[in-house]
Amino acid sequence: MPPLPDLSTATVLITGGTSGVGRALAERFAKSGSRVFVTSRRPPPDPSTVKLDNGGTITTIQSDVSKSSERESLYEYVREHLPRLNILINNAGIARPVPMSQDGPGISWTERQLEIDTVVSGPIHLTSLLVPLMLENETEGQVINVTSGTAFFPNPSAPLYAACKAAARSYTITLRFALRETKIGVTEIIPPMIETGLDGSKGGIQLSDFMDGIWPKVLQGDEEVVYGITDSDLVKEARDIQDKCFGQMKQYLMDIDHYGKTEAK
Repeated sequence: MPPLPDLSTATVLITGGTSGVGRALAERFAKSGSRVFVTSRRPPPDPSTVKLDNGGTITTIQSDVSKSSERESLYEYVREHLPRLNILINNAGIARPVPMSQDGPGISWTERQLEIDTVVSGPIHLTSLLVPLMLENETEGQVINVTSGTAFFPNPSAPLYAACKAAARSYTITLRFALRETKIGVTEIIPPMIETGLDGSKGGIQLSDFMDGIWPKVLQGDEEVVYGITDSDLVKEARDIQDKCFGQMKQYLMDIDHYGKTEAK
């Protein structure tokens, strides 16, 4: 996969980019000279744009990507103000650990739906809205989806989050195949547990160490960016099995049209 577009002229949109991994990515891109736009569910600070010494900028846009109406409004904003968008990073996430043993009617489905809408529906919908816009650009582009090591293994303490991340990973693999003949590459960042405050957990690796480890791989446009335990032999084996299964499906997928009907031989 080719490296990312020239970051000194790139326009980057990052969902959930005001804290944690999203903010760290925003700062890295901005320090490389990119115009970076990050979404936040809360009102943006004043001023909403921060300019770095090297010319890069970070602008905060209020948008709750868990809501379809706000995703559509974000698309309209991008079409009007960021027509040259060439890097989309689906990073927004929410984790509500509820072990199966504590499940039941006392658990609000509204909270569960929010998790699904943020981690699964949001990235899929936003990608379907913005990729056609990106395809109109003459330069190379990149979609970067942030998933999780929990996409590979059962997580009894957060079963819904694990399932959502597995769905996000599956979508990313398929998206990469669908865009294989275009100028848009697809990268999946697969973090281990990081102390970001996402779910209040402790004991994860330091965010700065994670960013130092993955940034060169992000710049290279690697298809899968792993670090720590997600770069372990166990996870590699799981990824290899998935890749092998998908590889066996590729020819079949190439033989069907976008309506799913087998082409005449």
